[in-house]
Amino acid sequence: MAAKKKSYGLQKRSREKFKLDPTKPLEQHEHESDRMFGYFQSYAANPGLKLKELHPLMGVVPASICRYRKLYRWDERLKLANIAKLEEQAKGGPLTLTDREITSKLPPPPPPIMRGLHVFAQRFGPLIAPGFEIDAIVDVMLQELESWVEGKFGGRLLMNPPPRSSKTVCAILALAYSLMRFPLKGHILLSANARLASESNAMIRTVVEAALPEGYDLSTDSKSKLGFKIGCQGAHLNVALSRGASLLGWTAHLLLCDDLLGQIHEAEKPELM
Repeated sequence: MAAKKKSYGLQKRSREKFKLDPTKPLEQHEHESDRMFGYFQSYAANPGLKLKELHPLMGVVPASICRYRKLYRWDERLKLANIAKLEEQAKGGPLTLTDREITSKLPPPPPPIMRGLHVFAQRFGPLIAPGFEIDAIVDVMLQELESWVEGKFGGRLLMNPPPRSSKTVCAILALAYSLMRFPLKGHILLSANARLASESNAMIRTVVEAALPEGYDLSTDSKSKLGFKIGCQGAHLNVALSRGASLLGWTAHLLLCDDLLGQIHEAEKPELM
């Protein structure tokens, strides 16, 4: 009960801080973060979609979308924009909702790439693994990882390929592919130690930077060597962490664990297993 009261108090304070400017309903407002404004842009660009259909595009559960819609008055802002559109059309100016510029200091999320992890891997795999090829084992891993990224298996997938089968490369490519498919989702990659986490983060950054369309880049406001995010509205921080790192405070829609044991003898430790 106390948690509910605390949550309600935070929502109430946010609602009191947010002020809607009726003259500029489609612009970013005071006390509206870049991420929330990115959610609003996705909502405004897809007026006919239901909440369940917006979920994979925005990377937010329908209940949260509904809460944000009320908290930041999305429907009211769109109505005000339509009224302004009709008034300007009555004056002789052919203006549509999509023609109106939605201003912000960051660009909107990049358009999602087409589905196909195999094609993505063939194009960007050699960047992090020279001589990368899709053999029989890699083919199976990519197929299962793509299904996992697209929401199959209830979000849970366990793979146990043989050693030296390029499982880490496939994991890196899958997370980068997921980020290009769903730019507003957050990702966490867990490894056995900080060294592996740092190497994994560098490889993910390499693939994402190469895959981003023209006009987009990684955000420069993050100084962490273990995390990055796309420089767009609504972007989450994507991180690579060691198994001993604290996960409190991190948010991820997809969590991938790779090489959680650094040495063979660690398999004999029940607390690690």
